[in-house]
Amino acid sequence: MRRAKHVMEAVLCCVILLIIHRSSESIQVIGGSRTVVQGEDVDLFCSLLETDEELEQITWQKRTLEEPDNHNFLLIYPTGLTDFISSNGLDGRVQFLGNPKENIGSIRITAARLLDEGTFTCVFSVFPSGAYSIEIPLTVQDPPQTVNITLSEASQATVFLCVADSNPKAIYTWTRVGQPWPQSAVRAEGDTLHLISLSSELNGLYTCEASNRYGRATGSQYVHVASNTSAACWVLLVIIFLIVVAAAGLIWYRWKNGKCLWSSFMGDQQFEVQSQVEEDEAGV
Repeated sequence: MRRAKHVMEAVLCCVILLIIHRSSESIQVIGGSRTVVQGEDVDLFCSLLETDEELEQITWQKRTLEEPDNHNFLLIYPTGLTDFISSNGLDGRVQFLGNPKENIGSIRITAARLLDEGTFTCVFSVFPSGAYSIEIPLTVQDPPQTVNITLSEASQATVFLCVADSNPKAIYTWTRVGQPWPQSAVRAEGDTLHLISLSSELNGLYTCEASNRYGRATGSQYVHVASNTSAACWVLLVIIFLIVVAAAGLIWYRWKNGKCLWSSFMGDQQFEVQSQVEEDEAGV
């Protein structure tokens, strides 16, 4: 009888374990990846299904661009109370939207930032079977905000680079304001503008537009190429300027020493006239 009792207890334990195992196999957490534009709010949904077990707590974890190591940042208790463990950039921007009584652990992140992009994990801890979780990837999209045009120092030719931070990457479009550019002298390739042969016909205002499906932004760069004639004119003007400066300096120097050029000239003329008069008188 005692042996039969032990056998029955063992069978009963096996049945209970089998029931728990089958029950745990059907338990699942549902949720899905989310995409949000920078600055907007996003809801991360998660729910535990197929169980009547006692909920102990809901834990939210994150692994983002700001904090690449996975860590807990929010605890939610069966009563609905929340406890922020480590906000790490989410301080004041997380709201609990779920209902523990219905095994819903959804949260809302307000004013999403690029640094919030990463993987969030929703973990349900239930008794007696344990913990169940789901990973929720979050992608933060960013329209181009500012466009900078710089002269490339890595190239021996004249090359302008158009730079804009965005997610997804921007598509670049180059234009010349007011007129088309000479096809044989200019080549646009994505974010790069090549000035192949430099001449004054390239002078003008060039714009670069960076765009993705969330927005667009524009930058501009004025290009001026001096012609050979213009260069010669500038050289001539510089020479004339130097001559004028030298003459002015000479006049100032003579004036400073009490010998104005005009006075000196008149004095020389008077001296010549006086000498001529004296010679005439001597002859008489």
